[in-house]
Amino acid sequence: MSYTNHLLLMLFLVAITIGTVAIIFVHKYHQMYKFEYLGRYKRYLLFYNLLAAILLIQVYMDLNLYNDLDSVYLLQNINAGLRILLYFPLTLLAVYFFILTIFSLLKANLSTKIKRGFLAIAVLLLVLGFAGYLILLFMKNQQLLKISTNIWRLFILLSSLFVLFYGISRVKSRPTRGEKQALFVFFIIYIAIYTFHGIDTYIIRNNELTVYYCTPIRWLIINLIPLCGLRCFMKFYHCKDLELLKISETLDSFSNKYNLSERETEIVSMIILGKSNKEIADDLFISIQTVKNHLHNIYKKSGTGNRLAIMKIALDMKK
Repeated sequence: MSYTNHLLLMLFLVAITIGTVAIIFVHKYHQMYKFEYLGRYKRYLLFYNLLAAILLIQVYMDLNLYNDLDSVYLLQNINAGLRILLYFPLTLLAVYFFILTIFSLLKANLSTKIKRGFLAIAVLLLVLGFAGYLILLFMKNQQLLKISTNIWRLFILLSSLFVLFYGISRVKSRPTRGEKQALFVFFIIYIAIYTFHGIDTYIIRNNELTVYYCTPIRWLIINLIPLCGLRCFMKFYHCKDLELLKISETLDSFSNKYNLSERETEIVSMIILGKSNKEIADDLFISIQTVKNHLHNIYKKSGTGNRLAIMKIALDMKK
């Protein structure tokens, strides 16, 4: 093999190695925090890197077996078999878990009808591809296999776009500012990656070697995303949860120090969040006068005279 071919295979191996590290990294965070989207994202990375391993085998055979007509025919049969038996199903699983990851992040539910429809179309395409493979084996005609492959790629593209817009329409609760920022960056990155995938698949595919180089580079980028950005993503996406956790720790100290009741502790938490008497009354389903009575007791127990003094004490306890 030439230096260029060695470099290409090395790129594939580096991408798969980093992908393995990324899967372990996400698995560690999933075990630590038990967030549903981390488990689904981990499976997406697993199936995606299995696809990379299969393509590595195909590329290796392409570079080593293209010597005579018999080898070419054998290679076509092997590649077609790998595509139908492994590549298509693994692509389906990777896309399916990526879709589930998006729905988990959007806090939306993927209906059973949508799941069944997605799987039914996928099975039909697998059957079509298998029929094309049989025709290739016995009649040496690649036409049906090429058609099924193009339909499969179109299905993956359309299903991904559909789930993006459908998921947004099914969002149950309004996302926080931190969630919006994290999701915006997440979608921008993956839209850019899959736009690049479309370009290298449909526009520059006439240069086979260029496509080969684009593919491991794309995989390398996808595998680097969790390693470089997962911590930052979680920091923004869960900023409200982290804030509430800090408040909870502060409240325990504040409540124990001044012997506050459960209701008084709830009101202090809302004061720290900057809520007005009316907002506190609405959230706790009590009157504004009752809120004022609780505030009077809190001021008395803590030796303070206003909200700012309570917030200052709470901030000092955070430190």
